[in-house]
Amino acid sequence: MNKAYLVFPIFLALFVGVQASYSQVESQDITIQNNDLPYSLEPLTQSQLEECENIYEDYTTLGESVFNQRYLYHKSVGNCVMLYEDPIWETEGDDRYEKLSDRLATLVTMREAERIQDKSQAMFLDITSITELQIEGTYLVLFNGCTGHDYLSLDDIVVASDVETVTAAPPGAEGRILSPGKCGTAEIQIRADDPDSISVVVPSMSIEKVMAMGGFKIMSPRHQMMEGTALNEVVCKEGLELMKKTSAGTAACVKSTSVDKLVERGWGTLA
Repeated sequence: MNKAYLVFPIFLALFVGVQASYSQVESQDITIQNNDLPYSLEPLTQSQLEECENIYEDYTTLGESVFNQRYLYHKSVGNCVMLYEDPIWETEGDDRYEKLSDRLATLVTMREAERIQDKSQAMFLDITSITELQIEGTYLVLFNGCTGHDYLSLDDIVVASDVETVTAAPPGAEGRILSPGKCGTAEIQIRADDPDSISVVVPSMSIEKVMAMGGFKIMSPRHQMMEGTALNEVVCKEGLELMKKTSAGTAACVKSTSVDKLVERGWGTLA
């Protein structure tokens, strides 16, 4: 399984508990919301609260999207934003930091409760955006999910396309077990001939769990062939046509409207 195309995964401390730095790939139209920002479950020190004050001007002038992308790797930026959006931020006086710290503890507790109540009653994985990068045929996939009531191995979560399958586990986090009620967001780079073929799946998931998530998802042609499916027996999603790629002799599912054009280019033939 190819792990070379992971790009700055964002696993919130709540979800994975680890963060890693990766070289950023230029992309467009990626929206990071306040609820996606990482935040610390531990109380902030006075120094960290002072840092919140230092970046507050950027929060008020840059706009939510630009601010969130700029400070995405700031480990406690989510805590800062919680305070910015609460009336406690206007508090003044010698005990300001003490009051901010006390209120932040309550806000973090409330955020945790909301995540568990709203998102983790049942296990789910959901793609929120697929953005084409400057490298043709390469996409940045943003997805989120929750473990629900069960334990889940991070190695089991994969992003699949009609070209490759990429594990969600960042280097160094292989084998990590996610406990029940944990949620998070991740961004992964993957190659695809057809972006509609991209999906987030857990291949080893039991039938009961799959049905709880809304039913089975069709694996990518590449993944089906890796599992031993003959090329002419590969199943495509509704609206896609099965083709054989000329260069590699492998299966691909493409839009029906693209078949004639691809055949003319010599890219492939109908299987």
